[in-house]
Amino acid sequence: MSNKSRPRRRSRLAWTVGILTAVAVLVWLALVARPLGAPGAAAPACLSPGQRELTVHAGESERVRAYVTYGSCAADSGTDTRSGKVRLQLQAQSKSAVQIRPITEETQLVDVDYTEGRWEWEVTPAETGDQHLLLVPTTFAADGKTAAGQIPPEEIVLHSKGTFSYYAAQVWKSALGVVSSLQVFFLAVAAIFGAITGGFVKLGQSANRWRKNRKKPAMDTPDVGYL
Repeated sequence: MSNKSRPRRRSRLAWTVGILTAVAVLVWLALVARPLGAPGAAAPACLSPGQRELTVHAGESERVRAYVTYGSCAADSGTDTRSGKVRLQLQAQSKSAVQIRPITEETQLVDVDYTEGRWEWEVTPAETGDQHLLLVPTTFAADGKTAAGQIPPEEIVLHSKGTFSYYAAQVWKSALGVVSSLQVFFLAVAAIFGAITGGFVKLGQSANRWRKNRKKPAMDTPDVGYL
């Protein structure tokens, strides 16, 4: 082997080692550093509703589920939650039309150790028709304050259908309303009639007293003599 070929082989070996080292560093950054939330690396959390739409009969209850998963989506569709605290609320467009009862804690820990938070609510529609529910997440920084970047909210459409008992209750409620209105009406008529009757009675009594006083004879005044 000539002495001239040895520097070339050493140069090729150095290039190979350098390329392999660069590839190893890139793989480490992609698989280790990014999920651990290294400085400068985004570790977003994504909000995933358990269902986008659900159908419930009015007056009946159904559970709604949602999940916040750590580091599972693109950086432009989530937010950095390395602090690990996420609050998720389910809000109704009309509070009188839908009753919402939380089952799980609103604020949960979501980070590299607890990679998924799960929330549940019990919803009970009081009216028929389509109702819009909104999942509103809030992330917190390490100091406990609201983080700058927030997870976008998600909408859930609730289709509420009526049942025989629901419509029967509505008819009964309407009938009670009509009866109550008629009761108020008759009470008002009775009060007016009583006032008018009482007025005529008093007027008649006054007229009788006037007639009696008119028929009484005038009393004779005694003669007064002078001494």
